[in-house]
Amino acid sequence: MRVNSGQGARAVAVVRPMLDCPLASHTSPMSTSRRRSSPGASGAAGSRGGGAAADVLATSSGVSSRTRVTFPERIITSEKKRGKHVPVEVPTHVAGILDFANGAVGTMVTSFDVWRGSCPCIEIHGTQGSLSVPDPNSFGGPVRVFRAGYDDWKDVPLTHIYAEQSRGLGLADMAVAIRDNRPHRANGVLAYHALDIMHAFHDASDAAARVTLASTCERPAPMATDLREGVV
Repeated sequence: MRVNSGQGARAVAVVRPMLDCPLASHTSPMSTSRRRSSPGASGAAGSRGGGAAADVLATSSGVSSRTRVTFPERIITSEKKRGKHVPVEVPTHVAGILDFANGAVGTMVTSFDVWRGSCPCIEIHGTQGSLSVPDPNSFGGPVRVFRAGYDDWKDVPLTHIYAEQSRGLGLADMAVAIRDNRPHRANGVLAYHALDIMHAFHDASDAAARVTLASTCERPAPMATDLREGVV
């Protein structure tokens, strides 16, 4: 899904929540301990949410944030360490504001500390309407739009294949890009920008100040609409 300004329309805001409960989200101690090696709750959605935001809308120029640790200790719920108590050393609730280079303002809330949530996956709001897109972690789901004069959301017909779980698609695109001598889409520059956003959330909260991002990235070229299954 791509959002471009045009015909007088401008992107205004992006909303990306990722809410999980205190029991379901810490099957590995690495997600909540060893602060220097793990971005915690911001990493759970930031790698997909931050990257998706850059791909859908634009690069980010800075962030502000508040973070907290709600439960100082967690219990591992996966084998082989099931039942082991681990200290929480990284923020498990992150509320961040992203300033996009095109002027839009993003809100990202990622948490391992809530028991139930019903927020949308990603919403983009513009001067002429709103767009609701599904979870980038699962590939599929409806894309919906709401414009002035509508009574309710309307589904938008999908224009591309691979609308179901298609893990490995980025790797396949990289292989084809190497063969064709072109940039691949899920590239390291985009990944680094998403990582920069994740850690900037922590830095901004620690400093109680806005953090300007040093990284940037170009929006990857959209995939062709005439692909067939098994081809990228």
